[in-house]
Amino acid sequence: KTHESNLETLNLDYNSIDDDSTIILADSLAKNTKLKSLHLDRNNGITTPGWSAMLDLVCKRSSINAAMESNHALNSLGMLPADLVKAAGRELRVDDTNLLRASLDLNWKS
Repeated sequence: KTHESNLETLNLDYNSIDDDSTIILADSLAKNTKLKSLHLDRNNGITTPGWSAMLDLVCKRSSINAAMESNHALNSLGMLPADLVKAAGRELRVDDTNLLRASLDLNWKS
């Protein structure tokens, strides 16, 4: 029997989250429809692979169908937009960073 979680916020701020942990987390949240806020602030071990996994979670870029199947429940990574741009912007290209921010913002509005 499977159990659905009603968890809407998960605070992982100030942990030693690294790329491997972030990738596992993103993979496990792919079909989640309840979690709206995942706090990842001050996890300096997240680099390009980890931020790319978060971007793919909320906006898969491989095709239009993949984008439609992305996680549209998650709308926050627990950071102010400027802090998200700063954190992810160190690792992702500018357009990918903006896409991550915009995807979370669109999820918030839907």
